[in-house]
Amino acid sequence: MMASFRRSVTIPIAPHFHDHHFEGRTILPAVEALSLLAEAARQAGAAVLYSRDAEFRSFLTIPPGAATIEALIEATPGENDDLRVELLSEIHSAKAGISRAKTHVAVTFGRARQLPCLPIDVAASLEGLSFAVPSARLYGELTPFGPAYHNALDPILLSPDGVIGVVAAPSDPDRFGPLGSPFPLDAAFHLACAWGQRYAGVVAFPIGYAERFIVSPTRPGESYFCRVVPHGAVAGILTFDLWLYRRDGALAEAVLGVKMADVSQGRAHPPEWVAAPLPESLPATWREHCAGLAMLELASVTPLAEHALSAHEMELAAGLGERRKKSFIAARIALKRLARKLFGAAATVEASALDTVLPDDRRPGVSCPGLAHDLQFSAAHDERFVVAVAGTGGLGVDVERVADKMLRTMRLYMSEAEQLLARNSPLGALPAAARVWTLKEAAAKALDLPLVKACAAAQTTEIGDAVSWVRVGEAIWRADHAVIDDHVFTLLTPPDFAEARR
Repeated sequence: MMASFRRSVTIPIAPHFHDHHFEGRTILPAVEALSLLAEAARQAGAAVLYSRDAEFRSFLTIPPGAATIEALIEATPGENDDLRVELLSEIHSAKAGISRAKTHVAVTFGRARQLPCLPIDVAASLEGLSFAVPSARLYGELTPFGPAYHNALDPILLSPDGVIGVVAAPSDPDRFGPLGSPFPLDAAFHLACAWGQRYAGVVAFPIGYAERFIVSPTRPGESYFCRVVPHGAVAGILTFDLWLYRRDGALAEAVLGVKMADVSQGRAHPPEWVAAPLPESLPATWREHCAGLAMLELASVTPLAEHALSAHEMELAAGLGERRKKSFIAARIALKRLARKLFGAAATVEASALDTVLPDDRRPGVSCPGLAHDLQFSAAHDERFVVAVAGTGGLGVDVERVADKMLRTMRLYMSEAEQLLARNSPLGALPAAARVWTLKEAAAKALDLPLVKACAAAQTTEIGDAVSWVRVGEAIWRADHAVIDDHVFTLLTPPDFAEARR
């Protein structure tokens, strides 16, 4: 059985520690303190690849030019072979003639419980509009540490859904402890800090975590996909889950319930560029005309997404060129993420068990064992965006970047009456043509017709900025439009799901 102990420790100060500073003070990184405590716990007989209830209570300052610093490590055994370990320092008061111990970091090591699952399609993508933060600006303005801690690599993408990036471990083999290289987790903290500045308006740094699972210790010279999942804020404390994946798609590490707060007591503020007003997204009114939707940017779909494909989807993807394959996979991811929002039965199922292509190998759908539904699905992409929608009855969606060819080729997809509507539209001929172009593409999906036949079957009767109206046979269908950075999105819905035209 493990025993309690309290002993002095001399901490060597590696040169790169001096790159870790806050408000002019060099401070021992929390990840280095965790490594130090893990080694002490390992020597005492504890398992260290699982830890919980970590607290980063106060900074341990490193004096200028110091080669070593003195500290204390205290350990207390708990139940089930747990070991609570703390890093402390002695605080001396010459005036009072007394000393006291100050805790800097505390953590419990022990036996792991069952690791929760983050579906790989969620890990591999960000829903919503992405905001790119160049690594140079991350480290120049948001988390201004020195070069040794510049280990979050481009591209770094943020959205309300979280952060996706790549974090690296420097190749120096000496920077490797019982928990692996400390640098990837440290860089993951930086990505979460950037999210807090963008979406919560606070410069937040980690103050602890609930659980840490190390499946495969991060190794020097390797890089990892990082997914930051935010879970909101309570009393000024932001909470995140951090997931690190190897290049082969296997999970390396998960740190759950990471707590982050403003440790500057209000002195630090996000720069204006990162906290600027958010760009527009698809309007909330779209959700009134479909059962659900998911929108992603192709740039936010990482190579991990290939590991989310079903056997059927992998077979279809194998025959595609690289460019078409990327958009095909992105559409699959959007459909899987939509399914998780719509169906409780699909919320936690493995991504590879969700098939998003109907047996005819053309039209999108969602199926998995035990899932029954009557919804129809539609998906579309252009060179930047992918969007997926679901509804009852036929519906279609499209997205296209506005281009001059939409005007030059009007006669190919518009009737004479529609061309006249577009040319006389108060929106301007090109914006009007873009709306008709996308609603015709959406009609082909909704009616399950070749595009040429859909262009004839769906006749635009009114072109509006946000809503157009389309006659299909004797019925009037509704087309909802949205524009994001010159990309037009159109959702086409039949009368039983659309408003009746007055």
